[in-house]
Amino acid sequence: MILSNIEYIVLRLIRRFVFTSEFLIKYGKYLPYYNVNLNQLNPISIISEYKKYLNIAKIDPMGLVSILEIGVGATNSTGYEMAHQGFAQGGKIFMLEPYTVFDPLLDNKLFTTIGYDEAIRNKVNRLTNISGIKTNSVDLILSNSVLEHVEDFLDLMGQLRRVLKPKEYMLHIVDYRDHFLNIPIISCSFQRIFGISF
Repeated sequence: MILSNIEYIVLRLIRRFVFTSEFLIKYGKYLPYYNVNLNQLNPISIISEYKKYLNIAKIDPMGLVSILEIGVGATNSTGYEMAHQGFAQGGKIFMLEPYTVFDPLLDNKLFTTIGYDEAIRNKVNRLTNISGIKTNSVDLILSNSVLEHVEDFLDLMGQLRRVLKPKEYMLHIVDYRDHFLNIPIISCSFQRIFGISF
């Protein structure tokens, strides 16, 4: 147990201070224990998780007008998959990523490899700042493996509260494994759906 903790800390420090995000996107699959973010490989598994918890909460994502996913990484792949599966059929899907630079080559590769229709691109809007979203305009806020990396949690929640419609929902899947999947001490994840009423 102690050795696995030490191993985790060493790997975490290496990931944080030695490798850039660009390096991990390209070569992370070759690093021991490291797993590249799923939205850079296969967004379908992330959307399946979202659907599972939305179903438990009896939320129909197809009937929503606007959905915001935060911390989407280098591509819009999860937004494309949501649009493909009919999320927010009559509205828009917003993808918020203030830190990771958009990678158009990787994004296009995922788009064409999975075989999405070109009309899907029009439903997905990428943003680098939440200020571009109107107050009380979002029906559902989603994130996957994002909140565990947030430094100012209260500030983020305040921003999300501003854009979320009253009595609507957030679903955050929080994963404390930090992408190192084979280390026993961190082999579990915490998942919970938050129903927020303001």
